Amino acid sequence: MSQNLPTRPDSTDFRDIMYQPALIQLPRFLVPKKENIRIRHQGTGSACTGFALAAIIDYLNLSQGIDVPASSRMLYEMAKRHDQWPGENYEGSSARGAMKGWQKNGVCPETDWPFVSNNPGYLTTERQQAALQFPLGAYYRVERRRSDLHTAINEAGAVFVTASIHDGWDMRNMKDGRINDAYAANAPGGHAFVLLGYTDEGFIVQNSWGEIWSTLEVDGIELPGCALWSYYDAERNMWDAWVARMGLSLIQRGNARQGMPNSVQPAQASAPPQYFIRDHYIHIDDGKYDPFGDYPSDEHQVDNIIIKSTSGEGVNTNRHILFYVHGGANNVKATAKTVNRWREVFAQNGVHEIHLMWESGLFEELTDILLGKEQQASQRAAGISDWTDRLIERLVQPLGYALWAEMQNDAKRAFRRGGAGVDVVAKLISRLLEMNPDERPRIHLVGHSAGGVWLAYLLQKWFALHGPTIDNLILFVPACTAKLYNKQIYPTIQSGGVKGLHHFQLDDAREQGDNVALIYRKSILYLVSRALQKWRGIEPIMGMEIYKDELNGVGSDDRIQTYNPELHRDATRAEDHSGFPQDATTMNKMLELILGKYPEYPFQQNKLGDN
Repeated sequence: MSQNLPTRPDSTDFRDIMYQPALIQLPRFLVPKKENIRIRHQGTGSACTGFALAAIIDYLNLSQGIDVPASSRMLYEMAKRHDQWPGENYEGSSARGAMKGWQKNGVCPETDWPFVSNNPGYLTTERQQAALQFPLGAYYRVERRRSDLHTAINEAGAVFVTASIHDGWDMRNMKDGRINDAYAANAPGGHAFVLLGYTDEGFIVQNSWGEIWSTLEVDGIELPGCALWSYYDAERNMWDAWVARMGLSLIQRGNARQGMPNSVQPAQASAPPQYFIRDHYIHIDDGKYDPFGDYPSDEHQVDNIIIKSTSGEGVNTNRHILFYVHGGANNVKATAKTVNRWREVFAQNGVHEIHLMWESGLFEELTDILLGKEQQASQRAAGISDWTDRLIERLVQPLGYALWAEMQNDAKRAFRRGGAGVDVVAKLISRLLEMNPDERPRIHLVGHSAGGVWLAYLLQKWFALHGPTIDNLILFVPACTAKLYNKQIYPTIQSGGVKGLHHFQLDDAREQGDNVALIYRKSILYLVSRALQKWRGIEPIMGMEIYKDELNGVGSDDRIQTYNPELHRDATRAEDHSGFPQDATTMNKMLELILGKYPEYPFQQNKLGDN
């Protein structure tokens, strides 16, 4: 056969939801409706998962009288984004990846994203918006039992299948629209296609090799592009089967400012779909854009964010751009929930916020290390908490030091040549310098905990590329060292590049009353200072009150303001390290600093949740 056959079987995943067949009487034969079949041809390419899934969506839509061909290109590109294999520079994909891609993104019409060989294109805002017309409602993995497949076809109309195929699929070896199962024992290639019906002999399949490949006649009805796949062959070579239902269109009444629907909001307890926050996050992993998973990023998405954040007219004008870098306790989904929870308040106040997502798993890994050392430290310290903490610091250092160093290296890599952070900064600076200075949005940087490390390197690159003045640098209990502050942050304040630093800390009593995973009985900054940052020594950390005298300009430079909940209750009421972005007083003080006045649309405490 001349076709490329790179489809791969799905790996075992216990999170798959299995299809439960209904107790219905099945007809002996099921012949698909010819008028609902749209013939597709993938050529010699490897995008069969996209073409097969598009054929199913076409069949389901045509069954409802909707004659809008689905984009096989979008389905295929999103399948690769959600596959379990690293990289996108490969051919083929899995059925699970294709289903997840449809679930996470919907699918736009073929006219919006046609399939052009050697020109995959990318997911633009317009394509994403169009894809909301055709979301996936629900999908299930189907057992390969014949009876389950028969029931699924009857209930849903079509089943998405991957299998090993063989020379019997070659039109030269077929007869009367029947795949020649004499070759079934040697099936080296992987392929995706559709089950649309069945007879006593086998399944009726729709392929994506055009009308010329096969025409099957059943009960006097000719089905172009279809063939009969014997039960013997199917039971020997089928890999995976999935069934789906179309969802209702999400395009109802749009939110002009956000460019996405506001009539269907995700539950606050769950992470939002990517399209809800598309213009408000940049996902970086190992210094590069992360183009995979639920919240991918690439240079095209960033180009769009830069344009959106610096554009607008009238009430939709973005007067401020805020870069927010979360701390190491946030995983990607937690960050996405925060982005979605905050974006309305920022938008109402004329602020376009851009959150830097970075893969850390830092808190989870530290917790695992602490759990592994807790009993040993408690026994040796005889239950005395300060001794226990000192022993924990010593015991976690070998693994914790390496983990913390890797986090800092991730930040450095992002802002070195070729890093994603450099690309973001360079593009935004270029855009701002093209604008009339009076029309530029004002720039603000906010970082929480380890986010302060990222901002130290961002600042260095920003001014190396001759970026315009930054109005505010706002740091919540920054986990960067006093040395890094003195070397890379304070000089930008001295030079006037940053107009002001607003430094939120805990007073030392609250630092010592905090805990890490209910095991280490002080704040995470104490653990960083005493165990994670420096091998066999103590390193002063910027965010700790006890090291304020180590920070240049603090107490002598009026461009630097420091707040803590003991002395400045009007600025922050955070009670622990993680509490700053969860505290309405802190968040509204942040908005006040950005806007130059108390916000007209403030954060409400009951809407902040856990971050």
